[in-house]
This record gives sequence, structure tokens and C-alpha cells, in this order.
Amino acid sequence: MKRLSTIIVVLALGASAAVLNPPADLDPDTGGAVPLEVVGPDINPRFFFCPWALADGVNDTAVTGMSRSVTDYLISLPFNGEISTPGNRPIEADRAISIDISSLQPVGESSVIVEFGQGPAAADVLAAGSGLAAGDACPTGLPDVWHVGGGSTADGDRLTLRLFNPFLDVARVNLTVVSELGAEAATGFEGVSIPARSTKTIDIGAVLPGRQSLSVFVDGVDGAVIPALVRSAGGDLAVWSGVEDSETWEIPLTVDWGLTGSIVLTNSAILPVGFSIDVFSPEAEVSTPINGEIPGPGQVVIPLTDLAEGTVGARITGDGPFGAVVVGVGENARAAAPGVRNTATQWILPGVNVDPDAEYRMWVLNTGVDAIVVSYGSTGGAPGGQVEVGAGAVASVDVKAPGTGGLIVEGASPFSVAWSVFSDPGVGYVAGVSVVDIETDG
Repeated sequence: MKRLSTIIVVLALGASAAVLNPPADLDPDTGGAVPLEVVGPDINPRFFFCPWALADGVNDTAVTGMSRSVTDYLISLPFNGEISTPGNRPIEADRAISIDISSLQPVGESSVIVEFGQGPAAADVLAAGSGLAAGDACPTGLPDVWHVGGGSTADGDRLTLRLFNPFLDVARVNLTVVSELGAEAATGFEGVSIPARSTKTIDIGAVLPGRQSLSVFVDGVDGAVIPALVRSAGGDLAVWSGVEDSETWEIPLTVDWGLTGSIVLTNSAILPVGFSIDVFSPEAEVSTPINGEIPGPGQVVIPLTDLAEGTVGARITGDGPFGAVVVGVGENARAAAPGVRNTATQWILPGVNVDPDAEYRMWVLNTGVDAIVVSYGSTGGAPGGQVEVGAGAVASVDVKAPGTGGLIVEGASPFSVAWSVFSDPGVGYVAGVSVVDIETDG
């Protein structure tokens, strides 16, 4: 993994404009700027990269940050080689703050850099209202190969791949695309160039139409990018960033708000990866593991109806690294979120309750051998609560509390978390961010 210790952030005095350097350039001419200390491998990452946000005069996106420390929260929009006006606000410990993209610059679709003075912290984007619900946790790491599974170009879906390069140098990547037909041979996927401080959007449907399920591997050649897929149908869309591979994934949220769901597993290696899925119900009834193999490079699509009926959580283990994403599809709704790699006793969920007119639900998966009580809330004065989750069980709880903007979720034993948002008919799925991830990745 490429670590954020290679990134220096420079804050220009007066303008507070953020400048990011990729790993190859550690000595920028800062002029009159004040460089912040380099983020080391043992320091919480403070930089988050959001490949998608939307402000088009009808819909708007809230970029929400939440930190466990009293700190500053700065967002900026790299576009066509320049950094647009940033938003810089103070944050109280364990309290969320949101900045609407339209308050910075109404630019349609855009990408965002988020910086915190210190952490642990997390950031995400959420667009909700007028039948649209879409959210995504913003990545902080820069793996050599990204997995972005779960796309589709069939049944009226439009699918675009966003490649966000927030750095000062041009980036180049190779794209490997797999579908139900196997590895796709298409021109234009080798040596894709992304200019500095820019985002390249590729219309996957124009190149590969009619694919029921489609996944992308983004392999860095020069520099670094952060990818995301945007899948839209009607007025709703789903957006989810890529992930690095892992040998274990948990999926607390498999289906919500009446969508039809599936889990998509991806393998970027040449050799196949064997996997096993354990399914957990609210009644702590663990099913017999489901075993299979992911071809290399390739994907496996597992309909949730093949796992169990009703509400379930899933833990997926492999004999090699792979990626995992859950996808939900309805007549007028699309939703998707990556799985979570690490269980933890502390989670940060920025974005929950940002839109007061939407509905919110939190999902907690406990794959441990003891029951746990999970507490959730913030320092914002909004009501919190507790939910008890049995050993080997999944539980959900409605968490609508207008004015909160985010949740801190804690328990005595490790667990995993995700949340969903509903704005009729739109649905969004968002993975929680564990403090373990924040402290060790980057």
C-alpha cells in the first residue's frame, strides 16, 4: 500500500488553499506557505479523498467530517489543475460538521479533498432529497490496485467510472474490466492518463453496454488516483469508492428499504481465490457456510436470496485477498457500499442525519462469541441510544435525529457497522469507518 506518509499538505496563508504532492515529490516550493508536518505511519491519517459530489442547482451534496479530537476541518475542490475556494471550519470533539458543495462552487459533479488538523477522524459525502439518496465514505489509503465491483450497464442503468487525481503530477492507470462474460477486451483501458488535480470520467456503458454485472480493477502505473463508480437509473443513483483487497470482509448491511440485493466478490490476481460466507441473522442463527471460488481476474455475484430470507449480515473469508461490495436494486432506486475489512470497538459515521427529511438506519454485525451492547450518539446534544446485539447476530436501529450530522458508535467488543438513508424513492448504503482503519491505513 502507498502510505500517506508520502504526502505533504501546504496551507497558503490567507487563502488556506491546500496543495497535495504525490509520493515522488516531497520538496515543493512553498514560498510563503507554512508546511504541516508529514503524516507518519503511526499518526492518524488526516487526508480523505472523495471522488464524487454533486451540486447542479437541484441536488446538493453535504461533505461531512467528524473527529474524535478538537480540530480544524478543511475541504477543497481540485478542478482542471487548480484548487477552488476551500471551506475551513473548526470541529468540536465527537461532533460532525457539514459543508454543502454549492456553498463553495456549483460545478455539477466534482471531487473533494478533506483535511483534518488531527484525528482520529472520518469524512463522507451525502446527497439526499427530491427522490435522490446517495452516500459514500471517503477513502484515506492509496493501494496499488483498487477494486470497484458491483456495476451494471443493463436495464437502463448508466455507469460511469470516476478517476480522481488530487496530486500535482499526472497519473496513469491501467483498467481491467470483468463482467459475466469474463475479462472484457476493450480499447482505451490501458495507460489512462489523469491530469494533475483533476477527475477523469469514463462512460463505461458507452464502451460496454448490456452487462448485467461489471467490476473494475484500477492498477496504478504512475502517481495515484482514487476511483469510484456511479450507477444511476431514473432519479436515484449509487456511488461507492474503490477498496483495496483483503482476506476478510464483513457486510453488516445486505439489504434495506425493499431493494433486491447481491454481494459481489472481486479478484484481481491471476490465480483463483476460494471463499467462504457465514450468514448471521437477527436471531443469532448462523447458517452453514457457503463456499465458492472467484476466478482470476474476475468476479462472483451472489444473490442475497441464495444466502437467506429477510435481514442478514455476512462475513466472508478467503484463502487469498479479494474485494467485496453489496448492491441493492429497486425499480427507481440504486444503492451500493463496500464491505468493511476490520471489526473495531469504535466507529465514526459522519453524514447520518444531515438531511432532516430523510430516514436513517444503522446496522450492527456482531460475529463474536458474546453478546454486546453498542452505544451511539455525539456531543451535539441530539438523542443517542443503545442496541443489544446477540453473539453471532445482526441488528438494525432507526437513528433519525435531525441536527446530529453524524454518530460515534462504541462497544466493549469488536463489531462492524454500516448505515442506510432513504429519501423516497431513493436509497443509499454507506459503510462505517472504524477507528482501526483510520489509525492503521493510509
